[in-house]
Amino acid sequence: MANRFCAYILTSLAAVSFLAAPTLAQDTRAAAEPDDKAPCELHIWAAKDFASMPFGHGLGELAFHFPGNLDETSDQQFVDIASANLQIEAVLRADPVASLGLPAGTAVVTHLETEDERSIKQRKERRSTSQATCYYELHMGSNYLIEDIVWGDRFTTTFDVRQYRDDAQWVFRHRGEGANKLTVFPVKEEDDPAEVISKVSEAIEANFVEYAPKAKRNLERKSRRR
Repeated sequence: MANRFCAYILTSLAAVSFLAAPTLAQDTRAAAEPDDKAPCELHIWAAKDFASMPFGHGLGELAFHFPGNLDETSDQQFVDIASANLQIEAVLRADPVASLGLPAGTAVVTHLETEDERSIKQRKERRSTSQATCYYELHMGSNYLIEDIVWGDRFTTTFDVRQYRDDAQWVFRHRGEGANKLTVFPVKEEDDPAEVISKVSEAIEANFVEYAPKAKRNLERKSRRR
């Protein structure tokens, strides 16, 4: 039963990646050749890091419900669910251009490669090779889950939005996080894998929706001071 459930999860994830790929590729092509109607670019990267902080019934049972390699940590099991495609699609549903108050027509470029949060924090220069003078980056730094059987599990995503112009490093930066309940762990054999994936995706979207307003206000305040 556990093996069948694991196979179902992996099949569902493959379907999500397959369906997401054309959209992500289309966004990348649109921004690679900006025109007068889309003079700005927003580049988005997913998080690589995941950490769980158990304060009760932990994620250890994932090794049973998602058997795979029994040497994998629960963190790695979550990474298998929260793929880069899934994270980016979750943020795209929240309309990051509007949510962050970026100029209308800003083209969105998505990137599937990931790096650890420490490297993201230390980076000052642009992460892509784009030379656009109206250029923004949105990094998802990490996902972490505080597991608590009393108050419920709380799932947090950290975000880092930056603005660049002609300068060698960012001229505006806002780091923050969004956090919401996520109750799909520990996953049980009778759970619907598609629903598990959907809830994780919705949680990431909700975390961005919580983070974005403050980043937008700070960006608008920075723009008024110019």
